[in-house]
Amino acid sequence: LAGAATMDEVRARIDTWVGENPAATWVHGEGFDYAALPEVRHPRSDDLSGAGGGRPVMLLDYSVHAAVLNHPALEAFGIGAGSGDVPWGTVERDAAGRPTGYVADFAVKGIEDAGQKALERVSPAYSLDAQYARVAAGLAMAARFGITTVVEPQNSIDDLALFGRALAEGEA
Repeated sequence: LAGAATMDEVRARIDTWVGENPAATWVHGEGFDYAALPEVRHPRSDDLSGAGGGRPVMLLDYSVHAAVLNHPALEAFGIGAGSGDVPWGTVERDAAGRPTGYVADFAVKGIEDAGQKALERVSPAYSLDAQYARVAAGLAMAARFGITTVVEPQNSIDDLALFGRALAEGEA
């Protein structure tokens, strides 16, 4: 989503991706920039209305510190008026206590064990295979650039198994 200048462009990119991936059950995007909003505020579920063709949509902002969810994603994660925060973030609420769709603290809570497990249970982008694919892609990219040592302070101890798998499968 990097470079999307308006919410219309964000929704169009989502819909283009859905058109190219019709079997996808979820839409995940990264790089959302708040400049796409017409005013200074956090993005909301309503900003994503209609995007994704009824699929849950979860967008991480450019810093990966926050996520915005559409209404189907809020439902999938069990986030509603009577729910609390989620293990992977702090749910923003409006004056009536309803979730806005904006979830802060993702960069901290989302990498903690409880956050990862909660994401993994609901979202295919956080399955162990998807996590492994990101690790393997990162290692391959580092190798292409001649990087021989990678220090990743944001990984938890549980992620060592992903790196061990990459080593065993010849990815590292």
